[in-house]
Amino acid sequence: MIPKKERDRRYRRKLKAECLARYGGVCDEPGCGVTDIDKLELHHPNGDGNKDRAAKIGLGLRSPGGWNFYQRLKREGYPEGYVVKCIRHHDIIHSRIAKGPKLRCAPGEDPFRHDDVVPF
Repeated sequence: MIPKKERDRRYRRKLKAECLARYGGVCDEPGCGVTDIDKLELHHPNGDGNKDRAAKIGLGLRSPGGWNFYQRLKREGYPEGYVVKCIRHHDIIHSRIAKGPKLRCAPGEDPFRHDDVVPF
């Protein structure tokens, strides 16, 4: 019998793979071609990611992305308005690349990241 934690991990990975495949499964940037699901994310081209997640998940402007969001998109039949980006290009678009090897961080953790700051 597979432990619950492992089953959950497999389900979330499968959900992410299915969602990314529906939106192209490869980084949208010309010449990039990244297909590894561990290095891909969904991008809101209109720049309204926080508001969109808040509307879909209902937990305010800090609504989580990830598998919660992928699950909601699946329930809604994968609506249009999203593109797949690799982490590197997604971070460049949102000005999240800071000095050093760290590319991703929690909101408020990195002073060079300003895209996630929302008024309360």
